[in-house]
Amino acid sequence: MEKNYSTMLMAKKQTMPLGQMLVESNISTDYEISKILSIDTRVSLPLDTYSSIKEGQVIGKLVLNIIYIDAEGNINSENHTSPISYKLENDNLDKVQNIITKAYVSDNDIFAKSGKDLKITTTISFENTLITNGEQQYLSDCGSNTFTKLSEVEGLSYSKNTCERFEEELEVAIKGGVKKILNTTTQLDIKNISAGTNFVAVEGELVANILFVGNEEPNELQSIVINKEFKQEFDSEGITSQTLFDFMPYVIYDEVTTNIDGDDDNQSINIKVPILMCFDFYEKTSYMSIVDMYSTKDLIDITKENIAGSRFFTPFVIEGKIEGSVIISEDNPRVDKYLCTTNINATPTNVYVKDGTLYIEGITTANVLYLNDETDGILSVEIEIPFVVSGECELSNDANIITHICLENTDVMVKRGKEIFLDAKLKALITASEDYNFETITNVDVVGELAPKDTSLEIYFGKNGESVWDIAKNLKIPSELILAQNPDLSDPLEKDAKIAIYYQKTRE
Repeated sequence: MEKNYSTMLMAKKQTMPLGQMLVESNISTDYEISKILSIDTRVSLPLDTYSSIKEGQVIGKLVLNIIYIDAEGNINSENHTSPISYKLENDNLDKVQNIITKAYVSDNDIFAKSGKDLKITTTISFENTLITNGEQQYLSDCGSNTFTKLSEVEGLSYSKNTCERFEEELEVAIKGGVKKILNTTTQLDIKNISAGTNFVAVEGELVANILFVGNEEPNELQSIVINKEFKQEFDSEGITSQTLFDFMPYVIYDEVTTNIDGDDDNQSINIKVPILMCFDFYEKTSYMSIVDMYSTKDLIDITKENIAGSRFFTPFVIEGKIEGSVIISEDNPRVDKYLCTTNINATPTNVYVKDGTLYIEGITTANVLYLNDETDGILSVEIEIPFVVSGECELSNDANIITHICLENTDVMVKRGKEIFLDAKLKALITASEDYNFETITNVDVVGELAPKDTSLEIYFGKNGESVWDIAKNLKIPSELILAQNPDLSDPLEKDAKIAIYYQKTRE
């Protein structure tokens, strides 16, 4: 038996267990610390980290901002960066085409504080997804005297990765002037992603929240939100409107700059935000897989194997509302005047699909800064608000999901001095895939020879619903012979039928 083999490539995603590492930051401030009001930490993954990811190493920076009251009662802030290097542990790294990495801060702990020196331990979580091209040999043809039943298999093979960097600039005039900038946080709201001939386009909005001290009143805290829409097109050879891709946006937080421009009477805040857009592209592939076969000459032993790949979905957005309240403990003085909210983060704790609905469960954390009439200076309290948002989707319950979350229109209100209400609009960019499995024949061996037919006529009693292929396989004859000698036969059979087959003196 003449056997021919072919090779198929099937892209597959593998979600690694959640990884964590501790980063210790030793900070020396310009002024002696009396009270810490807020700690804001972000993970920055610069462009050059992607050459290292393929080697199993995630390289980036932890960007840390502290807002504090000094010994003189003034509000100050300190920015600090610490390098991070996280080693990926997986036996399949040598087969990996690329790794999608999502890194975020899970917790901050003030380890030690003395005068101007501060030690903070930060827990960073890593969600890593491996992308591989599974290479599988399969049987494509067995020559004469063999009949095969084929099925077209549609899959994807990993094509390439590209990361593109660009910069957005935002500017806003400040009435009354700016004494000092305390903190700037930025978020990306991705609204639409599309592919065309040799390009991919991303539309979205950059949201910046600035906390600063105004000139008009000593230690007067002010915050302002700036929004700027953007649309970027990136050239990529070979891309069409039908190309499928994964997508992850990143703000390079350690390179964000915030400056005060102008004189005291006409000041503005200028922000420059470097952004990284990373794409993983996949090529649609089509294979003719042998799902069943028989020989009219030999007894054969068939080997079947299960081929695993992934189906990919175009990234999409779901929206929801976060709202809830928390009562601060008796240890915290009551809120007599609400000032502002800093360090607002929404961290998913569970993302899943159930019966066509995608659910995102998580915790929103924030620092609320306020005044109390009986104490001197600004106070702060950290709040946690659980949330659940959902949206309809076409994903199965076993889908693999990566989320990128943006919070907008955050509003905080205090009632009766103790109950803090928070509501915000949550937008989640969803990148998803599903496991895809099918069975194909990968090998066949001859184990004997069929006995020659000893009759010139054979009657086969076909059953309702039986296909001509099944009948031919049972009789070990070509299906064309059955149809030629029984021209009124339906396929499949619409009722039980007696089928007459006439043979020549030899099997040939």
